[in-house]
Amino acid sequence: MSKIYRLLLLPILALVLSLVVVYAVVPSGGTLTSISNATAPADVAGSHAAIAGNVTEMTVVAFTTTQSWQGYFGNITGTIQLADGSDNVMYNWSLASPEGEIYASVNNSVNWVGTQCYNNTTFTPNLEFYGDTGAGVDTEFEEVLLKGGSNETIFASILEEDMLGFNDASHDFQMLVLEDGHGTDTATRPYYFYVELE
Repeated sequence: MSKIYRLLLLPILALVLSLVVVYAVVPSGGTLTSISNATAPADVAGSHAAIAGNVTEMTVVAFTTTQSWQGYFGNITGTIQLADGSDNVMYNWSLASPEGEIYASVNNSVNWVGTQCYNNTTFTPNLEFYGDTGAGVDTEFEEVLLKGGSNETIFASILEEDMLGFNDASHDFQMLVLEDGHGTDTATRPYYFYVELE
């Protein structure tokens, strides 16, 4: 093999290997710590004194807790590491403000090969999350609905860096997942969380 051929082959091989490494990154599980779990209290019933013969016009404002959604929010810390199969770390890159995504699925194992966005061409932009102003904000805490390679439903939230959330506190993510709580259904459903750090 000529010297020129070897000199050309080495950069091409390095490029191909780097592309394989970049595209081989798949989300992995993480350690979860539940800090709080709360539901809004029910509103107290209002009253009005009825008088025989009167007709009363009223405006009633009420809030009802959803029976279809669970919300998650919080912060992400982590590292990108170079380790062997026994998790012996050769080197790690600590991330003070990680970028990437957090995923939630009812599946404890997701086929990430072939994962794609659900294709609904009539879908309109998502409902807005409430941001730091109390008004809807549709550019923060974006969430995407994905379909895994084996048709798993995956909720994905893009990580933000210390963004003010719905409760005026800094969070890296806010996301909604489906949960059926209609009627007498009080059963819980486990969601498994995966993180992809960049």
